[in-house]
Amino acid sequence: MAEPRWQMCRDCGTRLWGTPRNEAVVVVQLGTLDQPHAFKPIAHLWTRSKAPWMVIPDADVQFLTQPEDQMELVELWRSKSNNIAGRK
Repeated sequence: MAEPRWQMCRDCGTRLWGTPRNEAVVVVQLGTLDQPHAFKPIAHLWTRSKAPWMVIPDADVQFLTQPEDQMELVELWRSKSNNIAGRK
């Protein structure tokens, strides 16, 4: 498994995107996108430390911490992507 790599803004140092531990996964910081509201999460990570006021719908996939196998996130993404593509 590869070492984590993060791409930072050279002007302000903000983390833009990266590959945490698995080359199959790329993490994009939502706040860096022009239209972040256009995306829905496939899962909620680190929910054990979420703010008490944060309400996550029961039907949403949740992980108390980081999934040990990041391919689980890839499979969730593929599954949700296929469901969306099938609706068109």
